[in-house]
Amino acid sequence: MRWTTLSEASMKLLRASAVSLALPALGSAPLPSTQSLGSDPRFRTSEGAATARPTACPQSPTQDLLPGVVGPMVGRRPAWMVDGSAPWRASEPVKTLWVLLRTSAEVRIEGRRLDGPGELKLRRGDVRPADLLVIANPAQQSVIPGGASPDIMRAYAFLPSHVFYPSPGCWEFTVHIGDETVRIIRDLKP
Repeated sequence: MRWTTLSEASMKLLRASAVSLALPALGSAPLPSTQSLGSDPRFRTSEGAATARPTACPQSPTQDLLPGVVGPMVGRRPAWMVDGSAPWRASEPVKTLWVLLRTSAEVRIEGRRLDGPGELKLRRGDVRPADLLVIANPAQQSVIPGGASPDIMRAYAFLPSHVFYPSPGCWEFTVHIGDETVRIIRDLKP
């Protein structure tokens, strides 16, 4: 087999041909403008140019901080979520437990999809699902999971809820605890 080196002009022509062949396969759906992508690093190349497609969903770390009390938690100090491993189903809420370092500061939780359009809804109890979940005093509203010792209950608050995802995808939750903000990213599979 003999290898041939292509000139720079030939390489440019080859790249242009590959792009023109690939464009019809993308369909007619418009790609988002680079202005709408903001400074999100998932939409940037290593050279800093904006791209239209995100890289893989950068899911927050999963930690098994409270074995025997709750399952593995996604997030980072001071807020985590536990939602089991049930697959996504259209129109069905996902039971979600929010685990917070114990606080009496107001907590606000909201979410959005990172890799496409979509807005999720959150609910505690039997109230109507909303864009924003507000918990006035998590320490007073905490449930006691089985296996939780008094020391664990002094350190953490456990807040059950439901999350209504309109579709699978890469979802970001913003958790405001008093003046502190934590972002939790979850890759929801179909």
